[in-house]
Amino acid sequence: MTRTDGRNAKSVSRETRQKIRNKKANLLITLSGQLILAVLVILSTLSELQAKDSTPCSWNQKNRGFEGQSPAKVCLFFDDGYYSVYYYAYPILKKHRLPATLGLVASKVQKPNTRKNFLHHLRFGFLNRNEVSEMIDSLGVEVASHSVTHRRLTEISDTMDLRYELFYSKQVLESLFQQEVITFVYPYGKYDDRILRLTQAAGYKIGRTTEFGEPNFWVAPLKVPIKEVRNTTTLDEIITHIKRFDITVLLFHRILEKPSLFTEFSVSRFDSLLTLLDSLKVKVMTLRGLYEEWRREVFAKAVIERGILDRKNWSDYLFQKVDIDQTRTSTRF
Repeated sequence: MTRTDGRNAKSVSRETRQKIRNKKANLLITLSGQLILAVLVILSTLSELQAKDSTPCSWNQKNRGFEGQSPAKVCLFFDDGYYSVYYYAYPILKKHRLPATLGLVASKVQKPNTRKNFLHHLRFGFLNRNEVSEMIDSLGVEVASHSVTHRRLTEISDTMDLRYELFYSKQVLESLFQQEVITFVYPYGKYDDRILRLTQAAGYKIGRTTEFGEPNFWVAPLKVPIKEVRNTTTLDEIITHIKRFDITVLLFHRILEKPSLFTEFSVSRFDSLLTLLDSLKVKVMTLRGLYEEWRREVFAKAVIERGILDRKNWSDYLFQKVDIDQTRTSTRF
């Protein structure tokens, strides 16, 4: 190769390296611009909230009643996925246009309903895929996992069997209903530290228990308590609980015209309860909705409290701690 050819090769090599550097620089500029735009959109929204004097309130305010700016929040939660929820509760939910959360046992919801005895099925049968899908499309109900087989998890010694109940149920329900499942319901309300670790590892954000109390997503998102509604539970008792706490998860099982078991609640009282909630301006949401709203409020409150919205020069704030040398693209290949 002649000396001229060598110079030409070096020239081509320099041009190639320069093109690569330019592409990387353009990509960096594009990504930086998109990031800045996203941040400005978020902060602009928060600025509007602040202008409307709607600073997020505390989720732990007690004995507030219904007169404040922050209405009580309620989740209607149905365990096990009984058919009576579709037959009786669903029409009432549609009438009031209210969502709910369904704790489904994955192995039950996959099986076709056998209705040789309709009355028996009405009390003890389970929802099928089409019925759940209809409720999702109509009301935006949340699907929560109640394990694969509803075994008592604390009695399972084999870790693989335990993972099957937690991981596989999530996969099955997400595949059936094309909805991310972030809530796990502990069968019989039983859990321990091992189950809590696996619940988090499986990708659940919320774990729901059968313990009494008010949910605190900040302290214990995997130990969400409830107010169980039984055959003997009065409407006054339910409303008193809702007035006492900011957030209430009302747990139902079966809704029937003539309840007899302690886990059953009457159709007429369920309708009356939803009418009461509407008249008291109670905000009814899915458990997922409560969790996501809490995350948004925590973020917004943190931004506002730190005074970020009062800064006039956004570029100075966004880049005040950026070391330009650390962002340079290497020219070595």
